[in-house]
Amino acid sequence: MTSDSDQRRVTAGSPFSVAIHGADTLPPAQLAAVAAIEASCFDHPWGASGLGATLASSEAKMALLLAEPAQAVAAYCLYQRILDEIEIFQLATAPSQQRQGLGRRLLDAVLARAAGEGCQAAFLEVRRSNLAACALYTGAGFAAAGVRRSYYPV
Repeated sequence: MTSDSDQRRVTAGSPFSVAIHGADTLPPAQLAAVAAIEASCFDHPWGASGLGATLASSEAKMALLLAEPAQAVAAYCLYQRILDEIEIFQLATAPSQQRQGLGRRLLDAVLARAAGEGCQAAFLEVRRSNLAACALYTGAGFAAAGVRRSYYPV
């Protein structure tokens, strides 16, 4: 477990900031907001308990894109650093905030932080049918490394 908590404005004058939390610094209200976004974006959500367990049982971090001034969660990214790599477990934007580039802002912030910590590679999994996510990741420089056939539930 880590007590890593960091909050930075995305760009000067931006109405959004990014906060990075470990298991012991993520406020329960923000975990609940993440779980609500997750439930609205994924067919098989982990739920607040699954998200919290992932944070507690690993070196995972939760990056939040927070709308100022209310600090409302607009998007989140759950990821884990392993040596000089990060694995992105989940990235989602609140449905009311989608198609505004917020997911990309958050992804860029997570990748910049990882690079600043010495990470040289980032990995993730995405359903091929999730065209919006595929476009986001391709636009951020990700490339397919393989396909897990019949892996995701239908």
